Amino acid sequence: MKNAPVTASQPKINGVDISYLTATNADHAMIFSGLSESAVRNVSLQHIHIAAKYGARHGI
Repeated sequence: MKNAPVTASQPKINGVDISYLTATNADHAMIFSGLSESAVRNVSLQHIHIAAKYGARHGI
């Protein structure tokens, strides 16, 4: 599949800060999913405690 052209209306995820989070009994610790032409960028995690069946993953 060919990437779509990047436009001004393209969604962007950038500069996300997550702090002081506790999760228990989760399926996945975290999943980051963006677009091949607009990746997730600059994610900061601080003081995070996660008990999950599976670890973190990324995908499109």
